[in-house]
Amino acid sequence: MKRKIKKKDLILFGDLHNHCNISYAHGSLERAIKFSKLSLDFVSITGHAGWPDMNTKDDSIKHIIDFHKVGFRKLKNNWNKILEKIKKEKDIIIYPGYEVHSNMYGDQTIVFKDLKKHDLLVDQIDKLKIKFKQRNLNNYIFMPHHLSYKQGRRGVNWEIFEENISPVVELYSMHGCSENDQAEYPFLHSMGPRNYKNTIKYALEKKIKLGFIANTDHHSASPGSYGHGRFGVFAKSKERNSIFKSIKERKTFALTGDKIIPLIFLNKKVFGSDVKIKKNNLLDLNIEGRYSIDHIDIIKNTYLFKRFNCKNQKKIKNKADISLINIDFGWGERNKEFLWNGEINFQNIEIINLENKFRGPEIVSPLDKKSKYSLFTPDIKKNKRKLKFKFITSGNSNNYTNETNGFTIIAKLKPNSQINLVTNKKEFNVLTKDLLKGSISFNLGDIDTPAILFNKIPKYSEWNFQKKIIIPLKKNDNVYVKIKQKNNQICWTSPFFIK
Repeated sequence: MKRKIKKKDLILFGDLHNHCNISYAHGSLERAIKFSKLSLDFVSITGHAGWPDMNTKDDSIKHIIDFHKVGFRKLKNNWNKILEKIKKEKDIIIYPGYEVHSNMYGDQTIVFKDLKKHDLLVDQIDKLKIKFKQRNLNNYIFMPHHLSYKQGRRGVNWEIFEENISPVVELYSMHGCSENDQAEYPFLHSMGPRNYKNTIKYALEKKIKLGFIANTDHHSASPGSYGHGRFGVFAKSKERNSIFKSIKERKTFALTGDKIIPLIFLNKKVFGSDVKIKKNNLLDLNIEGRYSIDHIDIIKNTYLFKRFNCKNQKKIKNKADISLINIDFGWGERNKEFLWNGEINFQNIEIINLENKFRGPEIVSPLDKKSKYSLFTPDIKKNKRKLKFKFITSGNSNNYTNETNGFTIIAKLKPNSQINLVTNKKEFNVLTKDLLKGSISFNLGDIDTPAILFNKIPKYSEWNFQKKIIIPLKKNDNVYVKIKQKNNQICWTSPFFIK
């Protein structure tokens, strides 16, 4: 999780918008905190606080109105206890936060920097901002999310957007992607489709300054749920003030799931920065993926300026002699949950870093059904040679929804290196030299049984990209970088803003 950029900088990962049963969602606060520690450095676990302009007169949506009211009341009654609970956590940085729905102004999450007592306020968004300003508060951000729903249907309202208190917006979550109305991951929730005037593309065209983050908006006590959204931040230290300061400075990059590392600078400035024009404006790209990279897009003023793939670079050296191993678990009978219990032994393999790819259960509405296993919290124990694990997967509910779990392993491979996997009374052995040629899969039994995928080990130059280019710029331009891997995991850097 913790990765150095320069001598003083770190890359840290977080999720500032996700839900559990402190309001109307599934799973306990304790489960949410424990799950967040599996893959994140910081988190905000969000309560649904109110919906001031909710239509309470339509009997056809009474069931929706009712569970919202119950959830709002539950959060209000327990708010101070929740603050006391998160104050006691030491192994992860937790920021207090709550969400206010709004038809007129769009849904927003309010995240506070410190752990002082924070009043739970649910006025309409514009009135809420006024109250905060009257109190001379500066320890919070308002974060618009699921932007691309049509305005009036809980999508963002750019007319009331304030750059100073909303430095970042949620580009991606389990609702979909708001980069533009043609982007990957369309909005498929019952709330409706995307609307162009509510996208980030529209905002940047109007010269609105904003940074990019992604959060899960998961409703099953699973902060950082893989594939649902998370984000990275450049910070001076792993400390709440430092992280919050960097978020406000837009030193952020949005991720769907994989922890892609974008060491990207324009005229030696990190993304999110104001950049002065030079005679030769140098964009320095140093990208480390977590799977083979498909392409890298340079987006200038919301349009594609240049596209690269990993062949568009000089031969790069693997100085640390590292390789990338991805192992995925899941499949099996549709919607049927399965408990994996086993261990992986790495023979002649030195583990440098291990990243979990754990997903929370695909349950959203309080009316959704769950089984006794749905909220099982993964358990892992690891050292340099062995990984013990226990977690649940569910057979993919349809042919488009990936519900697998797994691991990304950065390692040094030695001659005759081998992976030995023992799980659920079955044993599998794979030579890494065979994975250099292609992936290998196994089922635990006959047709429709759970399966394991040992992914092809890519060449170093297929998951790393290094290039410097000169880019023409003029005043008020904006530029950001989008990285897409062959497994459809994506990274978006916050824009550079040209002065």
